[in-house]
Amino acid sequence: MKRIVMAGITGRTGKAVANVLRRLDDCQIVAAVGKNSAGRDIGELLGGKSNFRYIYPDVPSALEKTDADVYIDFTAPDAAQKNAVSAAKHGLDIIIGTTGLTKESVECIAELLREENRFGIIASNFSIGIAAMVKMGNILREYYGGEELQIIEKHHTSKRDCPSGTALYLQQQLDLTEDAIIAKRVAEKASYHEIKFAAKNENLSVSYEVTGREVFGEGVAYILRNMPNSGVYYDFLSFIEHIEKRK
Repeated sequence: MKRIVMAGITGRTGKAVANVLRRLDDCQIVAAVGKNSAGRDIGELLGGKSNFRYIYPDVPSALEKTDADVYIDFTAPDAAQKNAVSAAKHGLDIIIGTTGLTKESVECIAELLREENRFGIIASNFSIGIAAMVKMGNILREYYGGEELQIIEKHHTSKRDCPSGTALYLQQQLDLTEDAIIAKRVAEKASYHEIKFAAKNENLSVSYEVTGREVFGEGVAYILRNMPNSGVYYDFLSFIEHIEKRK
């Protein structure tokens, strides 16, 4: 049984992830972290009955009151680093889906996890679809090169980061410049990414659209079921490939 402390549970993605995890038999959210929601019952927050598990104002408070072994973060960059450092020092394994972390922040967390000999994954996206998209994008690059490749992303105007963390991840994985990204912000609800090859006589694209945030919870559930005792991963694809090689 994985006993989880989760930060960001009141956000749209965090709540969707939590709703997936609470339906699993092999894990339990024993505490959550949220300064503005401290004291609330997690079960009631997620639309169910009271489960007598509560939201705490910070990670140290949550860890002091509960016995946990995994920390999950879907918050904001500054909070994510501070929270992850605290959780790692308490000996927890860590799953971070927060986007916008600097390279320095990521390496700070990763180094601490190595020192503590714990497991950690710090990824901008936990969907199987994006992992597959990277594989297909690399096939496009192999055939066509990178000069004509573009990454198009479209999200709602309320999204904080632009370009999205996923678009930047695709750009890095395909070894493209950041100029290859076209970021659009629109009024309607959207979460869309596309890798496009456009030439004089042909167009070819691979697109991916999120229709429900629970897809990220399914990715987190996959990690929880397969996580090794230690090791640090910087994206979901590398984790999947590592697990599949072990089977």
